[in-house]
Amino acid sequence: MALFECFTAAATISQQYIYEDTRNQLFIASIILGFIHLSFEILQFIYDPIKWFKTIGLCLSIWAICFVHAFYILLFPRTELSLEQRTNNNDPNNPWNLAYSYSKILDDGTMVYGS
Repeated sequence: MALFECFTAAATISQQYIYEDTRNQLFIASIILGFIHLSFEILQFIYDPIKWFKTIGLCLSIWAICFVHAFYILLFPRTELSLEQRTNNNDPNNPWNLAYSYSKILDDGTMVYGS
């Protein structure tokens, strides 16, 4: 879990909240933890390869983690946004861009945006 937490924190936390040095340290920690995890998996595979392939828990956990992690990365906003004030930008995950917007036309023909 520490491997996924380090990588997720380094990959998704905005640059205004985390220093570049801290981000690099988190990436290095995730690489080290990944190699440790890979060495344990290789040892299990060498010890009993048939048992390693037959474990349904391994397949289900890999699928679940990949599914959740992919949706977390895909649906995370790329830029900072405000839920109080409408911002129009090119971010496809911005909730203001996902909802329809309507304007009010007054009797004199002027449009009032955001009503």
